[in-house]
Amino acid sequence: MRNGGKTLDEMRSIAIGAARSKAREMDMDLSLRTAEDMLTILDDMLRAEMQSSKPAHRSWATSWYEQASETQIRLFKRDWLKWIHSQNEMKRDPSYQQAH
Repeated sequence: MRNGGKTLDEMRSIAIGAARSKAREMDMDLSLRTAEDMLTILDDMLRAEMQSSKPAHRSWATSWYEQASETQIRLFKRDWLKWIHSQNEMKRDPSYQQAH
């Protein structure tokens, strides 16, 4: 399904990236954040956009969040867990450890 040229998978990926970016701006340790934490961040972002001077404008991330079905939320949580797992795997990689 497409929404403004983006599939739901693409929009969900954008939403995860936006939530990660916002969490980093807030100096949060992403490795300690749950998918629920990320959804709360998206909710806060949506509320901020709704209160802005251009309330009709929505980012891809908040558009996805605003319209997300239970299935999309479940997939978001799955994708978040995959991302966290990939980050933990990367940190265990000896070449990553040598570089950092």
